[in-house]
Amino acid sequence: MYYQPVVQKYAEQNSIPEYTDVLLAIMQVESGGKLTDIMQSSGSAGLPNDSLEEESSIRQGCTYFAHLLRKGKSLDCDLDCIIQAYNYGSGFLDYAAKFNGVYSTELAEKFAEEQSGGNTVQYDNPMAVKENGGWRYAYGNMFYARLVKQYLIE
Repeated sequence: MYYQPVVQKYAEQNSIPEYTDVLLAIMQVESGGKLTDIMQSSGSAGLPNDSLEEESSIRQGCTYFAHLLRKGKSLDCDLDCIIQAYNYGSGFLDYAAKFNGVYSTELAEKFAEEQSGGNTVQYDNPMAVKENGGWRYAYGNMFYARLVKQYLIE
Protein backbone atom coordinates (compact mmCIF):
# COMPACT_ATOMS: atom_id res chain seq x y z
CA MET A 1 0.00 0.00 0.00
CA TYR A 2 1.19 3.48 -0.87
CA TYR A 3 1.03 4.85 2.70
CA GLN A 4 2.55 1.80 4.43
CA PRO A 5 6.00 3.40 4.98
CA VAL A 6 4.46 6.51 6.55
CA VAL A 7 2.15 4.47 8.78
CA GLN A 8 5.10 2.26 9.76
CA LYS A 9 7.16 5.34 10.68
CA TYR A 10 4.51 6.78 13.00
CA ALA A 11 3.62 3.38 14.44
CA GLU A 12 7.29 2.98 15.36
CA GLN A 13 7.40 6.49 16.86
CA ASN A 14 4.44 5.48 19.04
CA SER A 15 6.05 2.13 19.96
CA ILE A 16 3.31 0.13 18.23
CA PRO A 17 4.95 -1.16 15.02
CA GLU A 18 3.22 -4.52 15.41
CA TYR A 19 -0.10 -2.73 14.78
CA THR A 20 0.87 -1.29 11.38
CA ASP A 21 -1.50 -3.65 9.57
CA VAL A 22 -4.36 -2.68 11.90
CA LEU A 23 -3.64 0.99 11.26
CA LEU A 24 -3.63 0.42 7.50
CA ALA A 25 -6.96 -1.41 7.79
CA ILE A 26 -8.38 1.50 9.81
CA MET A 27 -7.20 3.87 7.09
CA GLN A 28 -8.92 1.75 4.45
CA VAL A 29 -12.24 1.87 6.31
CA GLU A 30 -11.93 5.57 7.14
CA SER A 31 -11.10 6.85 3.67
CA GLY A 32 -10.10 4.11 1.28
CA GLY A 33 -6.87 6.09 0.99
CA LYS A 34 -8.70 8.79 -0.95
CA LEU A 35 -9.39 11.68 1.44
CA THR A 36 -6.94 14.33 2.61
CA ASP A 37 -7.62 13.53 6.30
CA ILE A 38 -6.84 9.96 5.39
CA MET A 39 -7.34 8.49 8.86
CA GLN A 40 -10.18 10.87 9.74
CA SER A 41 -8.16 11.72 12.86
CA SER A 42 -8.57 15.49 13.09
CA GLY A 43 -11.47 15.15 15.54
CA SER A 44 -9.34 13.09 17.92
CA ALA A 45 -6.93 16.04 18.07
CA GLY A 46 -9.75 18.46 18.88
CA LEU A 47 -9.64 19.96 15.39
CA PRO A 48 -12.46 20.48 12.90
CA ASN A 49 -13.26 17.39 10.84
CA ASP A 50 -11.20 16.87 7.70
CA SER A 51 -8.68 19.55 8.66
CA LEU A 52 -5.46 17.49 8.51
CA GLU A 53 -3.29 16.76 5.49
CA GLU A 54 -2.30 13.15 4.74
CA GLU A 55 0.89 12.83 6.80
CA SER A 56 -0.49 14.83 9.73
CA SER A 57 -3.60 12.66 9.66
CA ILE A 58 -1.49 9.50 9.76
CA ARG A 59 0.65 10.87 12.60
CA GLN A 60 -2.46 11.79 14.62
CA GLY A 61 -4.24 8.53 13.81
CA CYS A 62 -1.25 6.51 15.01
CA THR A 63 -0.90 8.63 18.15
CA TYR A 64 -4.61 8.28 18.92
CA PHE A 65 -4.60 4.53 18.32
CA ALA A 66 -1.57 4.18 20.61
CA HIS A 67 -3.50 6.08 23.31
CA LEU A 68 -6.50 3.78 22.84
CA LEU A 69 -4.25 0.74 22.95
CA ARG A 70 -2.70 1.80 26.27
CA LYS A 71 -6.08 2.61 27.78
CA GLY A 72 -7.67 -0.56 26.43
CA LYS A 73 -4.90 -2.76 27.76
CA SER A 74 -5.11 -1.07 31.17
CA LEU A 75 -8.83 -1.95 31.24
CA ASP A 76 -8.26 -5.50 29.92
CA CYS A 77 -10.18 -4.78 26.72
CA ASP A 78 -9.51 -6.92 23.67
CA LEU A 79 -8.18 -5.60 20.36
CA ASP A 80 -11.60 -5.53 18.73
CA CYS A 81 -12.84 -3.18 21.48
CA ILE A 82 -9.82 -0.96 20.88
CA ILE A 83 -10.48 -0.89 17.14
CA GLN A 84 -14.15 -0.04 17.77
CA ALA A 85 -13.03 2.76 20.09
CA TYR A 86 -11.15 4.39 17.20
CA ASN A 87 -14.61 5.10 15.80
CA TYR A 88 -16.63 5.58 19.01
CA GLY A 89 -14.05 7.32 21.16
CA SER A 90 -12.26 6.16 24.29
CA GLY A 91 -15.48 6.13 26.31
CA PHE A 92 -16.33 2.88 24.57
CA LEU A 93 -13.40 1.24 26.36
CA ASP A 94 -14.81 2.24 29.75
CA TYR A 95 -18.18 0.87 28.66
CA ALA A 96 -16.68 -2.37 27.31
CA ALA A 97 -14.67 -2.88 30.50
CA LYS A 98 -17.97 -3.16 32.40
CA PHE A 99 -18.69 -6.20 30.19
CA ASN A 100 -15.32 -7.93 30.70
CA GLY A 101 -13.67 -5.99 27.86
CA VAL A 102 -14.68 -8.56 25.26
CA TYR A 103 -15.99 -7.19 21.98
CA SER A 104 -19.24 -8.41 20.54
CA THR A 105 -21.54 -7.10 17.85
CA GLU A 106 -24.23 -6.77 20.50
CA LEU A 107 -21.97 -4.67 22.75
CA ALA A 108 -21.11 -2.26 19.92
CA GLU A 109 -24.76 -2.02 18.93
CA LYS A 110 -25.97 -1.40 22.50
CA PHE A 111 -23.42 1.38 23.03
CA ALA A 112 -24.48 3.11 19.81
CA GLU A 113 -28.15 2.72 20.71
CA GLU A 114 -27.56 4.35 24.11
CA GLN A 115 -25.42 7.16 22.69
CA SER A 116 -27.88 7.93 19.87
CA GLY A 117 -30.98 7.78 22.03
CA GLY A 118 -32.17 4.98 19.77
CA ASN A 119 -32.13 7.13 16.63
CA THR A 120 -31.19 5.31 13.45
CA VAL A 121 -29.96 6.32 10.00
CA GLN A 122 -29.92 4.52 6.69
CA TYR A 123 -26.62 2.73 6.07
CA ASP A 124 -26.22 0.99 2.74
CA ASN A 125 -23.02 -0.89 3.55
CA PRO A 126 -23.38 -4.51 2.34
CA MET A 127 -22.73 -5.85 5.85
CA ALA A 128 -25.57 -3.76 7.27
CA VAL A 129 -27.92 -4.57 4.42
CA LYS A 130 -27.31 -8.29 4.91
CA GLU A 131 -27.73 -8.16 8.69
CA ASN A 132 -30.54 -5.69 9.25
CA GLY A 133 -31.76 -4.32 5.94
CA GLY A 134 -29.41 -1.32 5.90
CA TRP A 135 -29.39 0.85 9.01
CA ARG A 136 -27.16 1.78 11.93
CA TYR A 137 -27.63 3.87 15.03
CA ALA A 138 -26.95 7.58 14.57
CA TYR A 139 -23.75 7.43 16.61
CA GLY A 140 -20.50 6.25 15.13
CA ASN A 141 -20.60 2.99 13.23
CA MET A 142 -21.59 -0.14 15.13
CA PHE A 143 -20.08 -2.25 12.33
CA TYR A 144 -16.69 -0.54 12.53
CA ALA A 145 -14.49 -3.21 14.15
CA ARG A 146 -15.86 -5.85 11.80
CA LEU A 147 -15.33 -3.60 8.78
CA VAL A 148 -11.70 -3.07 9.80
CA LYS A 149 -11.16 -6.77 10.40
CA GLN A 150 -12.20 -7.53 6.82
CA TYR A 151 -8.81 -6.13 5.80
CA LEU A 152 -6.77 -8.15 8.29
CA ILE A 153 -5.40 -11.65 7.91
CA GLU A 154 -6.00 -13.62 11.09
